[in-house]
Amino acid sequence: MSLLSKLADRMILCPSTDPIDPRDNRREIVHCEDGIIIEAYVSTWGDFHSSTLSDNEKLLVLKIPGTGGRAERSTVHPCELIVADGENSQFKAAQVWTLNHRGYGQSTGPAALNHFVSTIEEFWTFMGQRFPNEKKLVTGNSLGCISALYLARHKNVDSILIRNPPPLARLIADRPRYNAWNFGMGKFIANQIPAELDSLANASMSECPALLVTSEKDRVVPLKYQQEIMDIYRGPMKQFVIQGAGHADRIPPHQESEYLAAIDWLSKTLTG
Repeated sequence: MSLLSKLADRMILCPSTDPIDPRDNRREIVHCEDGIIIEAYVSTWGDFHSSTLSDNEKLLVLKIPGTGGRAERSTVHPCELIVADGENSQFKAAQVWTLNHRGYGQSTGPAALNHFVSTIEEFWTFMGQRFPNEKKLVTGNSLGCISALYLARHKNVDSILIRNPPPLARLIADRPRYNAWNFGMGKFIANQIPAELDSLANASMSECPALLVTSEKDRVVPLKYQQEIMDIYRGPMKQFVIQGAGHADRIPPHQESEYLAAIDWLSKTLTG
């Protein structure tokens, strides 16, 4: 690995391996052919294992955390808004599988952008073998969106939900915060990001429906960069803008009904 690649990993990734209480999330391990272990945590909404449910009544969600995120902290969102006990939704139960990329938690191997594609490929293959027939929603937050968009382009994903997606190379090359401390080397560091993780290229070739959740006052991934992904996305897309919000701010109460409408749109793309 080159020095610039190491700088890119150091600039972008914030891996951690400290123990985190997973609460009710169940730990799962995926053993890869090269000996690498991928750790995941699973949360369930509804009676996913009920013998009375057909595969098309169960939703599978693959969730990919952001830069410093960990699978142990995962929640069932947005399943609690999609799954219904009555007749208002096709889905009666859901499972959320959240992965730890290599170097995070107990996933083995160093944390490196060059490992993202192989990790997500291995994990997707595992999920397809274990759940061949269920509808699949991929969600990504911030850095996790680059993996979500990769899957949207290359795999049979039914829909995606992405929040604050970065066109990573352009973000690093353009913004002063990534160049001021390194004598303007941001452009060279940006060139180390694997071409397979080019979110703009992947968005332009992705055809599955996408819900884009955007923080209006995001200082990590400013609105104009997220807009580039929306403008070039090939498939159906709906954008929900969290008014006045920073990168990780919650949805304010006065926008909850609007957000529910956006999730309802996403749900219909999964059942249509």
